[in-house]
Amino acid sequence: MTYIVDVRTTFPKYQYPQEQILQELKKFWEGQFFNYDRILEIQSNAGVEFRSFVQPLEEYGKINNWEIRQKIWLEGALELGTKLLTDLFRDFNLNPAEVKLFMSNSVTGFAVPSIEARLMNRFAFSPALKRLPVFGLGCLAGAALLNRAADYLAGHPEEVVLLMSVELCSLCMRVQESEMVNVVSAALFGDGAGIVLMCGEQHPLRKRARFKHLGGQSAFFKNTERVMGWDIAQDGLKIVLSAEVAEVASREVPPLLNNLHQAFSAEIVPDFIIGHPGGPKVLQALGTVIPDLQATLALSWESLRLHGNLSSVSIWNVLELFKSSPQFRSKRRGYFFALGPGFCAEGGLLECCLH
Repeated sequence: MTYIVDVRTTFPKYQYPQEQILQELKKFWEGQFFNYDRILEIQSNAGVEFRSFVQPLEEYGKINNWEIRQKIWLEGALELGTKLLTDLFRDFNLNPAEVKLFMSNSVTGFAVPSIEARLMNRFAFSPALKRLPVFGLGCLAGAALLNRAADYLAGHPEEVVLLMSVELCSLCMRVQESEMVNVVSAALFGDGAGIVLMCGEQHPLRKRARFKHLGGQSAFFKNTERVMGWDIAQDGLKIVLSAEVAEVASREVPPLLNNLHQAFSAEIVPDFIIGHPGGPKVLQALGTVIPDLQATLALSWESLRLHGNLSSVSIWNVLELFKSSPQFRSKRRGYFFALGPGFCAEGGLLECCLH
C-alpha cells in the first residue's frame, strides 16, 4: 500500500479575470477575422473566469522566440518550485535528506540541468537522491506521476517520494498567429505548479496521509497522435488540439474506470471522481457517460473556472480542492484520471484517509 501524504498547488503572481485577458488578446487578432465577435463568444464559453500568468499580460506580444520563452520558464519554475518545497518541508517538519526520489515534470518548458537538479542546490537534499525528470506526457503527467511513484514505493515501502510539476502554458501562446487552435487554446490554458508528497507503507508519514493509493492503470489509444500534442516550430512549441478530444475521452474513459473498479475495488463501488478539467466539452462529455458520478465532477469545473486548464497540474489542483471540501469526509473511494498526448489516459483508485 502506498500513501499520498499531501498535495498542493501554487500560482504566479499575475492573476487576471478572463474578460481582461480576452480584451488584451483581441488587440492581436481582431483585424484577422471577419467576425471577431463570434471568436470572442467562443473564447468566452471556455468555462474560465480567472487565470494566472507568469508574466504581465501586456508582455506576451514580446515573447517571440525560444530563448525568451525558456529564460522566463526557468525563472518562473524555480520561483514556484522553491515556494512549494519551502512550505511543504516546513509544514511537515520534513528534512529534505529524507526524500529518496524526486520526480519533476513539465511539458511547457525544459532545462538542462533539469529543474529538480537546480532545486537541489537550494535545499539540503541528499547527494544520493534519485532524480527523474519527465517531459512529453502533457495533461496526463499529473496522474501518471502518481501511479509511477506508487509503483516505486511498492518496492521501497520505507521511503518518501516527491513529485513536482510546473506548467507555464501562457509561454506557449502564439499571439502572432491566427489559426483557430491558437485562438481557442489562448482562452483556456493557465499557469501553475504543484507538489505531491508520497510515502510507503512503512514510513511514519503514512499516519498523516490524506489518501491511500490503491492502484493505477495506463491506456494507450493507437493511431491518435494528432489528437493532442506539440509541433516544434522555429520560435517555440505549437499546439496540436483536435476537436476529437471530447469524443475520444467519452469513448475511452468509462472502460478505464470500470477496469480500475474491477481490479482494485470490486467489493466497493467508488463514489467520487477526480477528473482532469481539460475543457468544457470534455467535462460535458464525461458527465454524460458517467452519470452516477457527474455531480462529483463539480470540483473539476471549479478548478477550470478559477485557473483554466493547467495541463499536468490540473489533476493535483482538483485533488487539493477535494481534500479541503465537505465531500472529502463523506466519500470513501474514488477514481482519478487524466488524458494526454499519445493519445492516452492514466487513471487510478484512491481511498480517503480520515484521521
